[in-house]
Amino acid sequence: MAARDISVIFRAVDQVTGPVREINNRMKGFADGVTGFFKGMATGIAAFGIMDFLLDSVRQASEAEEGWSRLGTSVKNAGGDFARLRPEIEGVIKDTQRFSVATDDELREALTRMITISGDYRGSLTNLGLAADIAAFKHISVAEAGDLVGKAMQGNEKVFKGFGIVAGTNAEKMEQLRQTVRGFAEGEAQTFSGQLKLIANAWDEVKRATGEAIINNETVRSNLGDVTGMLRSLEEGVASNAESIGVLVTALGGVGSALLWVAGILGQALTGAIMVVQAAVVTFMGV
Repeated sequence: MAARDISVIFRAVDQVTGPVREINNRMKGFADGVTGFFKGMATGIAAFGIMDFLLDSVRQASEAEEGWSRLGTSVKNAGGDFARLRPEIEGVIKDTQRFSVATDDELREALTRMITISGDYRGSLTNLGLAADIAAFKHISVAEAGDLVGKAMQGNEKVFKGFGIVAGTNAEKMEQLRQTVRGFAEGEAQTFSGQLKLIANAWDEVKRATGEAIINNETVRSNLGDVTGMLRSLEEGVASNAESIGVLVTALGGVGSALLWVAGILGQALTGAIMVVQAAVVTFMGV
């Protein structure tokens, strides 16, 4: 009975290594459309570290994806059609980036907060530039400035008083606030440190676009799902054969040897995940 159970574990190992090899082969064709682009960038990227570049690209793209998801939720909660509004939102964010040092990630978060606090997605789009000006004036993050603008849109007197604004309707106070901080974001962007920040932002945009090309590829997502499935299958196989593993302690001559054997099985799972990343590098760089 134990021998039969042990054979199940060995078959689990085969189920990991076989599909992982197939994953490696399948991934080699997923980026044919951008291979030439990456070959052209290879020399420059090498100076920064190819693997670091790719990993950071995927990280930034993933964060951007999460940011868009959060923004989409806030728009929907405010009664807007996010799918229809997204092109307009992207345009407003790009326009705001042109006169400020804020990144698109920072502007998305500011917009998310303004919409969530005020419940007014249209007004929040109009006031995104105001948030950038306030951030530059007060030396705070654009997201924190978004909190202030969202509260001001709701008529929060404390926010207005913080800028010396005490009279008028809420609409008039909002206009006074715009006039009070107008131009601070643009002025910051024109400084030497601002120009350096813009260069850094532009490089991050390159990395984000690279990461999006990876994470939005259906083959990559499918392969990552395959690895996840294999890890779950392996966990289930080991858990259901715990008694057999105990038998192996005796069969392999001691606890130390048995642990090394089990670690070897689990190592196959880690290898599967690593090979996904390796396959991506091989595909993009053509090496």
